[in-house]
Amino acid sequence: MDLIFIKGKIKRLMKLGPFGVFKCLYHRHKLKRLVENIGIDIDPWHIHGNFFCRYYKRIVVNIVNSLKPEIVVEVGCGIGEIISRVNASTKIGIDINSDLIKLAKIVNAEAEYIVGDFSTILSLPFNRIDCLLTVGVIHGISQDDLRNYIKSIIDKKKVKYILTDNYKESYPYKNKTYSHNLESYDERITLLEIFDDGEGYRDFFLWRVDYER
Repeated sequence: MDLIFIKGKIKRLMKLGPFGVFKCLYHRHKLKRLVENIGIDIDPWHIHGNFFCRYYKRIVVNIVNSLKPEIVVEVGCGIGEIISRVNASTKIGIDINSDLIKLAKIVNAEAEYIVGDFSTILSLPFNRIDCLLTVGVIHGISQDDLRNYIKSIIDKKKVKYILTDNYKESYPYKNKTYSHNLESYDERITLLEIFDDGEGYRDFFLWRVDYER
């Protein structure tokens, strides 16, 4: 196992503490049983890396909540662990995996869920998005494709903030992932702040969209 992963696991355990580790294991067991009972097929990562096991998810929730948004859309929402905990009057979670969406509606029902991708945002019934959130997704999307997605979204919807992530330079498999600088994709986008994930794997990037530029 690569040293960075060992260090990451140690950081997670320290962040969680004894009671947090218990909650992590309990929710792993609970999710595994539920998945078996409803007969869906999902990547085991969504069970092993549930909200109570991965500290970075709390950081993402805190970043979004600090913006005091009213409308939040998350692309690649998985089982809704982040979007459901955001404080907003309208919360939309989008994922291409219908089984994940099915599970999200059961375990994190505090948001609305749709099977889809970035292009699905264009047909949402509102013209404003206070925060567009996508974490753990865009490392698998090419720069050209993401540029096209982002430009089409901010052209049609008035987006205030975008929150993304990139793997750190020390990440062993970074050469197998895409990194994205949204400022280079559209002149209306400006980087506001970079946040550490608390686990040593990635950074979160908060971008602002300025329609007056």
